[in-house]
Amino acid sequence: AFTQNLVMNPSFEEYWQCPTQVANVEDCKHVFNPMCADTKNVSCISTPDYFNACATIGSNANVPTTFVGYQIAKDNDGYIGLTNKTFYREYVQIKLENRMISGNSYLFSFYANLSNNVRITTNQLGIKFVTDSIIYNQFLWQFMEPDWVSNTYITDTANWTLLQGKYVAKGDEQWMIIGNFYPDTIFPTIEVNLSSSFYECYFLLDYFQVEYNAILSIPNIFTPNNDGFNDIWKINGEVKEVSIYNRWGNQIFFSNQNFIGWNGNTKSGQPCNDGIYYYIVTTLSNEDNTLQTHKGSITLLR
Repeated sequence: AFTQNLVMNPSFEEYWQCPTQVANVEDCKHVFNPMCADTKNVSCISTPDYFNACATIGSNANVPTTFVGYQIAKDNDGYIGLTNKTFYREYVQIKLENRMISGNSYLFSFYANLSNNVRITTNQLGIKFVTDSIIYNQFLWQFMEPDWVSNTYITDTANWTLLQGKYVAKGDEQWMIIGNFYPDTIFPTIEVNLSSSFYECYFLLDYFQVEYNAILSIPNIFTPNNDGFNDIWKINGEVKEVSIYNRWGNQIFFSNQNFIGWNGNTKSGQPCNDGIYYYIVTTLSNEDNTLQTHKGSITLLR
């Protein structure tokens, strides 16, 4: 099941100062350019962008009126932008609230949108989880391997495309780097806008989530005696439907979508006797978004 979002500024709403120009990602809180300590410095070899609705249209960093086209934010008023072309790529590094725990599984997701005035797109958006915030003196694709690659060509210029994956932590990771890590100067592309003279792809990125992937847990005993301890049979997971039966196969409880737990009563509100009951539970898998059925028994002791 999903837990709290570890990304400290997931929709890029918070900023140190409202952007007054592009090539300005350090204006956004908890985000920085791993290629340069100050993106606004003209000597930076890579210059990702930060956009927010607080910016003026003349700054080119306004949302929704950007220098790469009109685009409403996926969530609230901010997003970031990355350019990808031959011999040149941009990256951003985003901070997590807590360090990852070795061996734990984490689910992550974000939304991407392709600028409507570029000619090409790629399927090489990737993520690398790292332990520290370091400024590198060369393009990351030259030496860094990603932990995940989208393998999805982003072609939608009007809407936001959801990208998601899973990562098993090595331990102590507290930053995620987003960009194109394909290990060559020329990376996979397809043409999407033949009328454009901008032979590059430019992505807007918004609403990042990184959450601990809690393992589904279905208890096999509970004690609804109103002592304040273990009175409710609860399931740790995204529950879609619950049916509970007595030993004769009669359904005594049913819930769908809004299941918050079973208190040991029948559908009519009568307390059930001590004994063994049987459940059929349908949950939604966080990993592949499919429905899964679970069957088992519960011991009720008052």
